[in-house]
Amino acid sequence: MKGKLIFWIALLSMVATPAAFAANPEPFDVTIKIREPITITENAFLDFGVIDVPAALTTYTVAAAATGHSAGTGANAADFTVTGESGYAADVSVTSPVSATVGATTLNFNLQLASGTATDVINFAGSPITVYVGGAVDVPAGADAGTYTTTSQISVVYQ
Repeated sequence: MKGKLIFWIALLSMVATPAAFAANPEPFDVTIKIREPITITENAFLDFGVIDVPAALTTYTVAAAATGHSAGTGANAADFTVTGESGYAADVSVTSPVSATVGATTLNFNLQLASGTATDVINFAGSPITVYVGGAVDVPAGADAGTYTTTSQISVVYQ
């Protein structure tokens, strides 16, 4: 009888011991934050203005700003209003260069943001941000007359 009792105590201690030393389960939270979408609204397109056919290769520039353009009459930078969630940064980029052809003349437009390149970073701080796109175009002597039109793309993505 004493042998059976020792057997049962030994068996019980082997079965009970792992449970006695097991860690208690610990709950934890799982979460996701979805940021508000970035919106881009075009207020003005990039316009190098009206020029005369140059007698020599001439570079015309439009600053990536509200003013400071050395291009033709009526030149203006592209102007976009960008909104996003306050407290976050975003990468801005424009497709550059882009080309347009009239007759035998092809013009290459090198586009840029305020950084002076085709990429920049903006920080959302609770109010809309104005992003300007400017650029430069070399117009050769004797360029074909006409309206040179092309398309670029602006992209704004959270970092």
